[in-house]
Amino acid sequence: TKEKDVKIKFVIIFSLIFMLFYSLTFALEEIRISVAILDFSNNTGEDSYDYLEKAIPKTMMSELSKSNRIVIVERDKIKKILREHELSMTGITDSSKLGNVGQLISADYIVHGDFTFIDKTNKKLVVNAHYVKVESGAAKSEKAKGYLRFLDGHIELLANNLTNRIAGENEFLTSIDVGSPYSTYLLIGTGISVVTTGVLHYFFLQKRDDYKNSETLSSINDNYDSSEKLFWARNSFAGATLLIGTITALAYIYNWGDTGEILAVLPTMSKTIAKDNINEGIDIFNDKIVTEYGLYLLYSARF
Repeated sequence: TKEKDVKIKFVIIFSLIFMLFYSLTFALEEIRISVAILDFSNNTGEDSYDYLEKAIPKTMMSELSKSNRIVIVERDKIKKILREHELSMTGITDSSKLGNVGQLISADYIVHGDFTFIDKTNKKLVVNAHYVKVESGAAKSEKAKGYLRFLDGHIELLANNLTNRIAGENEFLTSIDVGSPYSTYLLIGTGISVVTTGVLHYFFLQKRDDYKNSETLSSINDNYDSSEKLFWARNSFAGATLLIGTITALAYIYNWGDTGEILAVLPTMSKTIAKDNINEGIDIFNDKIVTEYGLYLLYSARF
């Protein structure tokens, strides 16, 4: 019948659409982007920070590997190929050479960078992360700025936004909070403990007066037991208050649980100016004025 034929056609069309959708979804999931991360150059002028040349890319590898689409090229493979062509893991800045390296190691993107102090006294650091698309040779750069003690936060923010730019994953972040605020939690805990101790002391005094004014044996026993329990509860909280208060004081003295913020700021101006007219707090990158704070995204004209 016609009705039966229509149902059969509907089932066939629905099955074909489902299979097509499933195939496209599977194909998209299978697309992987290979990223090779080279060592970062130490431009601080202090050899004591040379360890960061390898520590930064290793941490960034760990962060980028969280992506569902990004595959990190093994460092041993990179080193082997670079040795064969008498190249090093640092110091390669020419995008064409990086493109050649990327082709040799079968990478879609090459990430390299450097780091330097912008305020050595306060240990304020800027980390530059440059990434080159091997196929086109086009290059982009990002910069994260903040205190050295929050270096992991720099890398976390850079890796997150690199994942957004390269793989289209994650939401582009304009800032992240870094550090652990447990000093604040300790202070709150101390305050709660002080208030609790005060309340227990108040009720203890009330029960003690009730005990003194008791006229029957049963009321004497009841009030005595209650006041005794409140006495030990008050003393326990008083001891806890003293302990937590001491730990809180030490935390603030030694800056335990220090917190901060890493900012991501896009350049908003592109007017070219002479370097002798630069105001304090403004840097020039590729003839673009950008604010001194945060993370900078600079785009090559080849994009």
